[in-house]
Amino acid sequence: MLAGHCLYCPLEKPMPESTRREVLISIAARGVAAQAFGATDYGLKAFAADQFRLLEQLVDMIVPDSDTPGARKGGVAAMIEKDAAADSGLKRQVQGALSRQSSDGFADTSPPARTALLTDYMIAGDERRHHFQLIKDLTVDGYFATEIGLLQEFGYQGNTYLAESPAANTRSTLDGLRRR
Repeated sequence: MLAGHCLYCPLEKPMPESTRREVLISIAARGVAAQAFGATDYGLKAFAADQFRLLEQLVDMIVPDSDTPGARKGGVAAMIEKDAAADSGLKRQVQGALSRQSSDGFADTSPPARTALLTDYMIAGDERRHHFQLIKDLTVDGYFATEIGLLQEFGYQGNTYLAESPAANTRSTLDGLRRR
């Protein structure tokens, strides 16, 4: 069979090639769908409902709402859950991290006590830090893969022609570094 032809099509008509734009739209639609559907509509596959609620609390603390919606409203917990459902190794790691948080009573404490607990995890340097770092990395990566994180927070404007980089003028940056 030739590439671009449908295996199940009896007339062997060429399948339409997907354009880059169509692929990007389908990827963006996944993020929008994760944002639009909460845990009740999503249908949990990797975690129990109490684990998912704990995950939502964690992602909300890691990237809270500001002038833009945070990770919870961005559907990051659902994205992590979906990835964990597809990868048994990731599922075990995330479940281990959530079990650690749960055994320390994270969900039952006040927001200031939660912040103190997470701060202690980062200072500890042992498995507690490793578990929290995993959730933190997944949250940040997931958040900036959503429309909210990429477009609203980060201000990404893909496929935009720029005469020069707005981030830095290379000559003035190098001159500034030489003066130090």
